[in-house]
Amino acid sequence: MFCPNCGKEISEGATFCPFCGTKIEERKAIVAAEKLTQKGFFASLFDFSFKEFISLKLLKILYILGILFNGLIVLFLILAGFKSSKATGVIFLILSPFIFLILTILARVWIEALAVAFRIAENTKIIAENTKKE
Repeated sequence: MFCPNCGKEISEGATFCPFCGTKIEERKAIVAAEKLTQKGFFASLFDFSFKEFISLKLLKILYILGILFNGLIVLFLILAGFKSSKATGVIFLILSPFIFLILTILARVWIEALAVAFRIAENTKIIAENTKKE
């Protein structure tokens, strides 16, 4: 069994974490309450208080769209290269996997940076709510 707060391994049936002092049952109740208070996509979409983020739920879709867009860019480069000349088309055909890979890496890094920013915001919100309760 692992402590839900610090993540270190603790003995089964422990009521407190010997490393961070978290009461195990209390932390499980907090995690369960947080899961219950999470809203669905459409409820979060029309939440005018902006207490829920939908951005993390949309990142998967944005990444898929980014990959499709990168594929279209590479396809356009290949077609434009062949329209210009056969040699240019062959060069773009050879370089296109590398261009696609670089564009996909850039899209992934950008989306991961967005995910980190929103996770920091969500975790800060949880910490602020927990300190208000204490």
